[in-house]
Amino acid sequence: EKKETSAKSSEVIRNLLAILRIRPSLLGLSPEFVTNRQSVIMFLIAITPRNGTTKQRSAIDNQIPKAKTSSRLR
Repeated sequence: EKKETSAKSSEVIRNLLAILRIRPSLLGLSPEFVTNRQSVIMFLIAITPRNGTTKQRSAIDNQIPKAKTSSRLR
């Protein structure tokens, strides 16, 4: 089941990247944004649902720059 999930999510990411390459304007993103791989990855991480295991979740969270207000929200 885990393999299937990761296969599905990588397929989703591939599709998203394909869409981003073809029509960046669909998401209101600039072409510069799309060519910046780091920001695309951040974008994908930001919209990824966080229902993975704790280990996966902390790995994802560690890649997101912490907002100054996050400590108050938790």
